[in-house]
Amino acid sequence: MDYEIDEDRPLRPEFVVEALDAATDDDTIVTTGVGQHQMWACQYWQFSEPRTWVSSHGLGTMGYGLPAAIGARFAADDDQSVVCIDGDGSFLMTVQELAVAVNHDLDITVCVLNNQSVGMVRQWQDAFFEGRHSASQYPWVPAFDTLAEAFGARGFALYEYDEVEETIEAALAYDGPSVIDVHIDPESNVYPMVPSGGDNGQFALSEDQL
Repeated sequence: MDYEIDEDRPLRPEFVVEALDAATDDDTIVTTGVGQHQMWACQYWQFSEPRTWVSSHGLGTMGYGLPAAIGARFAADDDQSVVCIDGDGSFLMTVQELAVAVNHDLDITVCVLNNQSVGMVRQWQDAFFEGRHSASQYPWVPAFDTLAEAFGARGFALYEYDEVEETIEAALAYDGPSVIDVHIDPESNVYPMVPSGGDNGQFALSEDQL
């Protein structure tokens, strides 16, 4: 599960997940939507406490992350942090629920791993359809930090490695809903993956194994 960092390229999502994990307590509740970000969160967050991982798993429920974080915030202990790791595709499906979080002044932090695409679909199209992209990439996504501010939440934009720690700490410290728009490398892929119709013994650790 190693990865290389090239500071001349956009942020690696794995690095951001690990930095967010390092900045939070072990009992932090993590929610996700569905897609590449869901896998990165599961792989690179070091879970050590029970009942701290809330995801729709194989049900594929895009948009699940933010509403789940709202529910977790109501159910969690007051001193327990709630973090949603989302993708831009999933976040856009239920972003309106920020209004609920703001209305109830819920202390949640949403980290949007923004690659301007439905990343898992784009990855499959690259791997199995010779890079023919259909409805998987969209460079017109809104500025999620600005959108968060429009709802009355606190918004942050993150582009550079040397800004990661400071930005995450500021978002976590904000007493209320906050959103970090993390501009990650749009070419980042998640592994392992199993080809459609294949069994788990055929999982690939890199694109050249597909």
